[in-house]
Amino acid sequence: MTFTGPYPTVFGGNTAGMVISNTTFSGGVTNVGTIGAGGIAVISSTLQSGGIIDTGTIVGGIKVDSSSTIVGSSGAAIAVIDTPTFGGGIRNAGVLSDSTTGVLVSSVSAFTGGITNSGSISGNGNGVEVAATSSFSGGIVNSAGGQVAASRVGVFVSGVTAFSGGVINRSGGTISGSRTAIAIDNVNSFAGGMSNAGTISGGVGGIAVKGLVHSGSVVLTFAGGISNSGNILVKGTGIAVAALASRSGTSATLATFAGGITNSGTISGSNGIIFGGNPGQSQQAPNAQPLPPEAQPAGAAPGAELVIISNFSGGISNSGNIVASSGNGIAVNAFAHTGGSFTLRPSPAAACRSAPPSAAAARCSSIPAPARSKSWNPAAPPATRSSRTAAH
Repeated sequence: MTFTGPYPTVFGGNTAGMVISNTTFSGGVTNVGTIGAGGIAVISSTLQSGGIIDTGTIVGGIKVDSSSTIVGSSGAAIAVIDTPTFGGGIRNAGVLSDSTTGVLVSSVSAFTGGITNSGSISGNGNGVEVAATSSFSGGIVNSAGGQVAASRVGVFVSGVTAFSGGVINRSGGTISGSRTAIAIDNVNSFAGGMSNAGTISGGVGGIAVKGLVHSGSVVLTFAGGISNSGNILVKGTGIAVAALASRSGTSATLATFAGGITNSGTISGSNGIIFGGNPGQSQQAPNAQPLPPEAQPAGAAPGAELVIISNFSGGISNSGNIVASSGNGIAVNAFAHTGGSFTLRPSPAAACRSAPPSAAAARCSSIPAPARSKSWNPAAPPATRSSRTAAH
C-alpha cells in the first residue's frame, strides 16, 4: 500500500511507496520508517519551508518531477543522513533550494543509485554534498539543462571511503560555486573520473581533487581521469590535483591517479591545470592556486610533513584552449617548505631505465622492484615544471 498523506508528516511505518501529489504545504517530510521500491515521489507539489529528510530506510529512492519545488529550512532541501542503507538514488527535475545545502548525503553506510539533476539545485552553502559516507555508487550527474549553484562549492564530495560512478556535467549543464565548482576532498578510493561537457564556473577553482589532512594520514587513489570538452571559467585554477600537508605528524599520499587530465574545450583562469604536492607550512605557492593545508606518515621525524605521489598515469593533454591570466597554463609543481618533504616515486619500469648499468640487469630482471624515489630537499628552491598555453 502507498502512503499518500496527510502532509507534512514524520513517517515511522512501513509502506511500499510514498507519493506527494498536487499539493502545497508548509513543513517537511521526514522518514524514520521503511519505504519500499516505490520510494518517495514528489509530483506537481510545493514544499514550503521544509524539505525531505530520510533517516530510515528507502529502497526506491527519491524523485522530484519538473513541476515541483522544495524549499528546505533544516539544512537541506533533500537530506539522507545517519542511515545504514539507501537505494534507488536521488533524481531531481524540479527546483530544490535551501539556506545551507541543496542535496545532502551524510553518514550513510551504503548509498546506491547516485544523484542525477536535470532541474535546479541551489544552496547558500553547498549545492550537492556527499560526506562521511562509507560507500557511494552511481555517481553524480548534472544533465543537459541542469543547474547547480552554491555560495561555497557546487558539488562537494568529502570523507568518503569508496565513491564510484564519477562526477559528470553534461553538455548544456552548469555547475557553479563562489569558491569552487566541483571539489573532491579525502576520498580514499574514487572511480569513474570527472568530466565536463557543459559550463563550470567558480571563484577559487573549477575542478579540485586533493588529499588534505589536519591530523594523522590519508592515502588516496583516483581512477578515470579528468576531462574537459566544455568551458571551465574561473578566477583561480581551472583544474587542480594536489596532495597537501602542513602540520607536524601528518601525511598525504596520492597512491594512484589513473586516466590523466585532458582538455579539448576551454579553461580560463589565473592558472589552467596544476598537478603537484605541497608539504610544510600552509601557504600559497608562487604562480599557483592557494593550496590549502595538510598531510604525514608513521615514523616521520617530529615536526616533519610529508607528501608522496606514487603513480600518475595518462599524462596531461591539451587540444583546446587554456588561458592563464596571471599564472601557468599547465604546471607540475613540488613545493617543499621548511620542515616538509615531497617524494615523487617513479614506476618500477622507470626506475629500471634510470638505474646505473651495473645495477640495471639485476633490477630489470626482477620487475616489479621497489621503486627508487626522487625527493625534494626542504631547504632547496621549489622544483617546478610548467608550460604556458595561449588561446588559439
